[in-house]
Amino acid sequence: MVNRIAILSDIHSNYEAFQACVDDMQDKAIDYVVFLGDYISDYAFPEKTMDLLYQVLAQYPSIAILGNREEYFIHPDKTWRPSSQTGSLYYTYHHLRPEDFAFIRALPKTAVLRFKNRPKILLAHGSPANTRELLLREKNNTHRWLDSIQEKVLVCGHTHVPMIECWHNKMIMNPGSIGENVCGQTDATYGLLVWENHQWQPSIQHVKYDYRKEQQRMLDSDLPETALYWAAATYKNLGTGRNEALLMLKRAKRSTANEMISEEDFARAASKLDIHLLR
Repeated sequence: MVNRIAILSDIHSNYEAFQACVDDMQDKAIDYVVFLGDYISDYAFPEKTMDLLYQVLAQYPSIAILGNREEYFIHPDKTWRPSSQTGSLYYTYHHLRPEDFAFIRALPKTAVLRFKNRPKILLAHGSPANTRELLLREKNNTHRWLDSIQEKVLVCGHTHVPMIECWHNKMIMNPGSIGENVCGQTDATYGLLVWENHQWQPSIQHVKYDYRKEQQRMLDSDLPETALYWAAATYKNLGTGRNEALLMLKRAKRSTANEMISEEDFARAASKLDIHLLR
């Protein structure tokens, strides 16, 4: 009987945070593990994160679904190159192995968990229709989705913002992000669903880890030379718990009318945010 479900999302190749969460799960008597996507990109050596993912999938009854980052690698863009705009994708793509691509291509976009004598749980990365849709607390689109689905529980990721909300006898849960905290903290978060009192009781687990080890892994790789200011921003994100890369990207976009942002645009935006190239 499944009574305790761990919900993991948005690892983004952050191996140190992922390993810390896997270690934390050992004390939680977990019966089932759910992975909600965005396993890779942004941090170094994605193949090591994939190996740990395979290990957990083999250790527990579990399921993994597709994230928007994995969609990039199903349909890679030939224009990716070492740069601040696409260098992180370029780096990750060239570190993935044939077995990783096969795994990613086989991932379902959504899934429904059906356990005996338990309400069904719908899994999605963003929304059930779009991996990039943001489902946030008390937003109209979030409530529309809860009203439209048959399942009592919707579990999703993508926003990196932990959330538990009830609406019209339905519940939505977002476990936050293992790899990239954007809520002003340096810890990793994952979700826990526990069957108690005839219903799923949700909670967010906060796991401290040594983010400096993950920063060192970046410095030990060629990601800083390949992703340039993007790598510098994600490196800083580990220590600030702020979405430095998104803030930099938005600022850079405001300074250009072109679809492809120049390195000069990134440099100006990074300077305003006190982000500096790692090498």
